[in-house]
Amino acid sequence: MVYLLLSQRNFGFFHLLFMHIFLKGQDLDGVLPPSLAKLPYLKTIDLTRNYLTGTIPPEWASTKLKFLSVTVNKLSGPIPSYLGNITTLVYMSIENNLFSGIVPPELGSLVNLENLILSANNLTGELPKSLTNLTKLMEL
Repeated sequence: MVYLLLSQRNFGFFHLLFMHIFLKGQDLDGVLPPSLAKLPYLKTIDLTRNYLTGTIPPEWASTKLKFLSVTVNKLSGPIPSYLGNITTLVYMSIENNLFSGIVPPELGSLVNLENLILSANNLTGELPKSLTNLTKLMEL
């Protein structure tokens, strides 16, 4: 389900504002679209239980997301360090994918994060000390 809002009329046209994208369990395949970063009012992306591959696009680092869930997909590679730039995030779940390597210390910049769910991946190493910066964190 995709929720849409229409903004005020401007020069006779409505501007479309995407606030929330919920596409859970839709059997979507392919890669995550970088173009979602062009939606300036987007706050929620929930693409749980699909067949998405690749990784999270670097373009998403410029968003003002509060909620990001790509749980139960086939995303792979290292957890992108640029996710630490989305400092508006309150909830992030990348569990049950094929991410590998370490948890990047840049995630310690997500000072508004309350939930960080990384389980069921192929992660190695120790958690970075920078995660102690996440004073609002309630679930890890």
